[in-house]
Amino acid sequence: DGPDERTTPRLLDTLDELGLKALFFLTTDRIDETTERGSRQAALARELASRGHLVGNHTETHRQLPTLEDTEVIHELELASDRIETAIGSRPVLFRPPGGARSRRTQEIADRLGYTTVLWNIGSGDFQVRSAAEVVTTFFRVLDRRERENGERGGIVLMHDIHSRTAKMLPRLLRSLNSEGYKIVHIVPKGGRTPEIDPIVVA
Repeated sequence: DGPDERTTPRLLDTLDELGLKALFFLTTDRIDETTERGSRQAALARELASRGHLVGNHTETHRQLPTLEDTEVIHELELASDRIETAIGSRPVLFRPPGGARSRRTQEIADRLGYTTVLWNIGSGDFQVRSAAEVVTTFFRVLDRRERENGERGGIVLMHDIHSRTAKMLPRLLRSLNSEGYKIVHIVPKGGRTPEIDPIVVA
């Protein structure tokens, strides 16, 4: 949902310290360069890309797309991509719908515009709790439940860089994952415009 000048820089430093690359889905009214804060956050978006992280489209205003008319859905997606392209010099092809909300209609629009939709199967709960410790506890509760109920071990993890607790909990979370036998798999661009999407945490 970022970038956010108050929290994203610390997360970037934490990722560097851990030797990790992430995929950031930007809500682009945050990088509107007609405002002073938006200009600073646009510079932060450039820093995301320059540090080797992938940048994706999370719409302009984070509205639930199924509630919008077709023209509004297109506007949300294309304005976001325009702003990202202006900020980092390349146009995103990856898209995450706000809240994961989508319909056949909105998915068809995204497909027609050339986006690859990325969802997740493990929520860290970082937007629902108040402390880094609670994020780690919530994460493992979700991870264990999915393995128990669906036989899934690992997958794509959803986190939010607008919360300071996210950067704070990452080292602890990774230590716990390592002790449980998990490993981190990076998202690596291969060949064309669309990167190959691998699970971020796998057994």
